[in-house]
Amino acid sequence: MNNTQIPIDELYDQLTLILQEEKYAKSTIQLYQEHVKRIKKFMLANNITDYSSSVADQYYKKEVESRDYNYTTKRFFRTVIRRLNNICSGTGFVYSVPRKDLSVPEQYHAIKADYLEHCRKIGNRPITLKTKERLLYLFLTYLDENNCKSLEYINSSEIIQFSVNLKNKEFYPELRDFLRYLFAQGYIEKDFSTLVPKFNRGIRIPETYDISEIIEIENAVDRTSSIGKRDYAILLLASRLGMCAGDIASLKLDSLDFKNQRICFIQNKTGSVSELYMVPEIKTALMDYLSTDRPASTSDYVFLKSCAPYSEISYSVVSFAVKKHMIRSGINIAGKKHGPHSLRASLASSMVNDGISYETVRKVLGHDSPNAIRHYARLDIQMLRNCALACPAPSGTLHQFLKGGRI
Repeated sequence: MNNTQIPIDELYDQLTLILQEEKYAKSTIQLYQEHVKRIKKFMLANNITDYSSSVADQYYKKEVESRDYNYTTKRFFRTVIRRLNNICSGTGFVYSVPRKDLSVPEQYHAIKADYLEHCRKIGNRPITLKTKERLLYLFLTYLDENNCKSLEYINSSEIIQFSVNLKNKEFYPELRDFLRYLFAQGYIEKDFSTLVPKFNRGIRIPETYDISEIIEIENAVDRTSSIGKRDYAILLLASRLGMCAGDIASLKLDSLDFKNQRICFIQNKTGSVSELYMVPEIKTALMDYLSTDRPASTSDYVFLKSCAPYSEISYSVVSFAVKKHMIRSGINIAGKKHGPHSLRASLASSMVNDGISYETVRKVLGHDSPNAIRHYARLDIQMLRNCALACPAPSGTLHQFLKGGRI
């Protein structure tokens, strides 16, 4: 444990400066300052002049852990102490949830960089590149841990063993692509991509909710709070326009055209431009959030985190917000998916059942392929009834049996 000692007043000033640079709200900075003052008071009472991590441990055990604070308050105490300890150790500002390190063994640095650059040049989108980077981390780390220090020593057994042990089978296409690249560039003598198993993710019938349930979900949002106003706008984008969670999270201010009532953005999944009509309810919700409750920030993203630093939200924030309000609504979600995609599926199903053409539905959802929405046809009950064939008249043995004859 780092036990570097720094005067508490100096720490107070450094922490304040860091929080200001990270664009924390004034009220949040004041809350941090108040907690540091409590630590200073504890130090003075115990004749301690300099702060250290061991002093922080003493303070937490005597002044926090032994008292009847709730979980949230104790967690904030720990956050303040962590920030102070980071300053003492010289690490500066560190987010509470560090990003996973996807660096590969040193001998594979060059091939990783070359491959990802190749993928960029052929038009792979950022989200695809991230998936491939995760695959490279898993595969190249596996080779190194199994004493394969160079690509020329790769053999079929290693490819098969890695494929079998790979938990996420959806990485198979990326693995095949990487192996084909290695063969084409002469890094390996054989094309091992044929050894990677095929994985076909079955198409499930979409799980949907009817209009009355969607309205109950929307009404479950508390629109008097800042987070509620943000979540309500997010919910409407998913339920009324069928936007993907990733597209909602990455929506930018210049995508909103309030004058012409249009939302124009580039889809994360397909890279295609999508232009949607900003229905009145969505326009009102967006203006309500942006004008009064969006945190003050220079960020060009529409939706921001509710706590400092006020950066753009992630896919998981959108997913959590939708799930939270679906549960609060009290509708029956037992055994059903209850996230942003279920709202998207519900919109598509409703449009199909209302007789709107599949081509129009495809365009609204932003799918490139005409086959992408074919599984929604399974929910088009009325159209399926029109396709039903008349039952043929009984004949032969069955006819004889129905007439009371013996078989």
